[in-house]
Amino acid sequence: MAAQVTSSEFPVRISVTTFNVWGNNHWPERAMPLTQTLQSMRSDVYLLQEVTPAIIEYLDKNLCNYKHVEDKRIGWSTESNIYWNDELFELVDYGTGDMDITNYPNRCMFWVRLAVRANPSYKVFFSTAHFPWAGDDYEVETGMNQRIPAALKICEHFRRLVLPQECAIFGGDINDDFHPIRILSEEVGLMDVFESLDLPPPITHPVRPSDPREEMRPNRTLDWILCSLPAQCRVIGAFAKTVRGGSLVPISDHLPVMAWFEIRQ
Repeated sequence: MAAQVTSSEFPVRISVTTFNVWGNNHWPERAMPLTQTLQSMRSDVYLLQEVTPAIIEYLDKNLCNYKHVEDKRIGWSTESNIYWNDELFELVDYGTGDMDITNYPNRCMFWVRLAVRANPSYKVFFSTAHFPWAGDDYEVETGMNQRIPAALKICEHFRRLVLPQECAIFGGDINDDFHPIRILSEEVGLMDVFESLDLPPPITHPVRPSDPREEMRPNRTLDWILCSLPAQCRVIGAFAKTVRGGSLVPISDHLPVMAWFEIRQ
């Protein structure tokens, strides 16, 4: 449930969801169940990957009290975007950081810095990215793991952008379960939210039932929320959301991952 803040008192609890919304696949058949899923989660911040102009237009009409980055750079409408609860947060600044992915020039680290409306002096840094799949043509041809240099680029941007003692939350479709997580932890201190709770990370791909091309994939953890928190802040919960009963047309081939944070001054 979205945090309700009516005073300047702390702590504040916020919820964050990362979700690969699957681009043009089975759109617009997925439109209503996708919106219903997001509305049922009522996250304070959504970190979305594989957005399209049609998905953004639909969410703008059907997600109440949310805002997102509106920018002419094409990646904000064709790769990733960030939605936030406008009753809880106000936008301070935003931007992108290149990831230098050969076949996906518009995939970047997309970020926003949001101020807590109850106390605008307290700001939180949110960011998202979509790492290339191991089956991408370039990787198949060269044998080069593109997620390793992509993770190193994310680290560069974190060093440049995140302020000392700032609450920083990163979520995305990392398309890997080892090297990027290791690099982000070792280089800039980002910790998986499940690790911080002493829990195993859940399977997030593929959603079943799904397309036959996805059904043949092994179960893996590809979607992650990582964070770097001041000592007075903490992760208080996390899960991967499944849809009760399944669907003939899956909402996405990825499960959304949601985490709750308690932030203190």
